[in-house]
Amino acid sequence: MILNTTARYSKELTTTNKTISMMKTTVGIIGLGKMGGNLALQAIEKGYTIIAMSKHHKQDLEQQHLVQVKNAKDLVTQLSSPRIVLLLLPSGKTVDEMIEEIVPLLNAGDVLADCGNCYWGDYIRRYNRIKDSGIHYIDCGTSGALMVPETAPVL
Repeated sequence: MILNTTARYSKELTTTNKTISMMKTTVGIIGLGKMGGNLALQAIEKGYTIIAMSKHHKQDLEQQHLVQVKNAKDLVTQLSSPRIVLLLLPSGKTVDEMIEEIVPLLNAGDVLADCGNCYWGDYIRRYNRIKDSGIHYIDCGTSGALMVPETAPVL
């Protein structure tokens, strides 16, 4: 397979024998700090719908067509299956508490990606906690490149 990389924000992938249109979908983001907020803005700019939850309401992001909800149940309810939920939270207890809250609301086949910068042993412990649920848990650290909104995300 040869990918067409000439257009930075191409909406199509070109292979040796066909073109595949990339599907835009709705994604849930939990945590709208600098990294989560900037990732949400970049995704919206590229045609994704973002449903987000944060400790503090972000009026400036809502003006960018981001839908903010107050709790994990509302976030999960507004996502279509299979759901994609990205956690952009400070490492440690906050991540563990959110996983405990959201896992019972998700179904087998849904994706939960921890995009923070946690200790690798915590990822393994969390994976072992939810692997039998059928939820796809992804350890996906995020580079500081998201600190600048115009910079492409590095997940």
